[in-house]
This record gives sequence, structure tokens and C-alpha cells, in this order.
Amino acid sequence: MLPVSLIFTSGVASGVNSYAAVLVLGLLGRFGHIAAIPPVLERPSVLAAAAVLYIGQFVVGKIPMLDSVWDVVHTALRPVVGSLLEDLGVAGLVLFAVFHPAAAATVAALALAVGIALFALLASRIRRSWHRRRSARLRRRSSDGRMAGSGPSPQLQDVTLPTGPSPASRAATSRLCTLLRPAPPVGAKLSCQRNC
Repeated sequence: MLPVSLIFTSGVASGVNSYAAVLVLGLLGRFGHIAAIPPVLERPSVLAAAAVLYIGQFVVGKIPMLDSVWDVVHTALRPVVGSLLEDLGVAGLVLFAVFHPAAAATVAALALAVGIALFALLASRIRRSWHRRRSARLRRRSSDGRMAGSGPSPQLQDVTLPTGPSPASRAATSRLCTLLRPAPPVGAKLSCQRNC
């Protein structure tokens, strides 16, 4: 088992069930003779405590009220146990690098190469997506008759305006003059004059 995979899987497993993670790792280290597992987890006292707590968690999980109390108490413990397992995994990784430098360098170079390849792939996908969005935006603008860079803009095009007021504007002006004209004095003769 590679130390890097042990670090990540033990961290995730301890977030789900920390006692089962400690118990399984300890049993694998003790009976499976896996060197990557820290020797602390192989001690009989740690294995016994993890087994009792795992069984207790399993039984308490079946009783609704006790399950809620158990979860409240262990909300603070689960992240701590997970980080401790990850720290032990990091210590194992450092020991692996000290005792097997060529293998550790190979694993690190491989991880770096995979990371660079993923970064390059994601960067090209993002760049391609930006180009697609830009071309779609330009196509939308060109379908609206406003294609950027082709011909003069609508503000600079020649527009022929009609000379003189239109009939609608003359009628509006006439109504306005009628409203603004002062009222004739009482008894005065009204004329048919329409000028303001």
C-alpha cells in the first residue's frame, strides 16, 4: 500500500467512522504486515479500545436518543482523529522518503506530473470555453445587425431627416398653443385665428 493513498483514505474513512478506521488500520498493520501503517495503531491496547468504541458506536447508533447524544459528543472528536491519522500518515511518508529516497522521488515526480497535466487540461478547457462564449456573443450581435468591426456603427451612419415639422408635430404644437393661450375676457368676440 502506498503511503500517499494511506494518508488520504485513512483521513476520509476516519471522517465516516473513526473507530473503525483505527481498528482496521491497526489490524492490517499487525496481521497484514504492512509497513506503511504506524506501529502505534498496532498496539493491543489501541486495538482493544478501538474495538470497544466501534462496537459501542454500532449499538448506540440503533437507539435514537443515544445516537443523538453520541453524535453531539463525537462531533469534536471525528476531525481530531482524522487529522491525527493524516499526521501519522505524513510521518510515515517522511520515513518512507528517508529510507527509500528513490521510490519516494518517483512517487513525488509522478504526482507532480499528473498535477501539471491536469492543470494544463483544465486551462485549455477554460480557454476553449471562453472562446466559444466570445464567438457566440459575436454571432448574437451580428444576428441583431450590430456585428462588431463590420461597417460603420449605427451612430455614424448617414440618416436622412425630413425637412420641416411632420403633421403629427404640427397638431401637437397647435394643441399646446391652445392650452397655453390666455382666456379671452368675458364678453369679447372670439376670432378663428390659430396662431400662438
